[in-house]
Amino acid sequence: PDLAKTFKKIANGGRDAFYKGEIAEAIVACSQENGGLITKQDLSDHTSTWVTPISTNYRGYDIYECPPNSQGLVALLALNILEGYDLQALRHNSSGYLHLLIEAAKLAFADANRYVADPDFVDIPLKDLLSKSYAEKRRRLMNKNKARQAVETGIPDNGGIPFTWR
Repeated sequence: PDLAKTFKKIANGGRDAFYKGEIAEAIVACSQENGGLITKQDLSDHTSTWVTPISTNYRGYDIYECPPNSQGLVALLALNILEGYDLQALRHNSSGYLHLLIEAAKLAFADANRYVADPDFVDIPLKDLLSKSYAEKRRRLMNKNKARQAVETGIPDNGGIPFTWR
């Protein structure tokens, strides 16, 4: 019920209802009661920036995520890797099914740890990272019967350096 009331306040009052009204006051009070540092001024000064989402096509579905510097890239990398497996042939949540998901996620997080940075300051090879050929290279590192202990970062088809500073 409280969440529904909050959504109604935002729907009726827009941005100001969240960042300057009762909702902001409740956020600040909760933060301060728990040792937080958020002030009402912090919320009222907030601005958002639109970013163009990144995407991949997974089995006929276009999947969109927030671009770096968020971790949305991880989901897209993992889906591209998993696309090469017949997951429907495996029982949902079976050991084989979970093994593939975990191994794909390990590879995706390894890449994100190296390549996700602030795009205002570095060039990130998103097109190469999200290519199906790159996913195939990463997929070849997976063993359907054994977990990888060490997970190396991949190098996209464009070559050696992870990103370039602007």
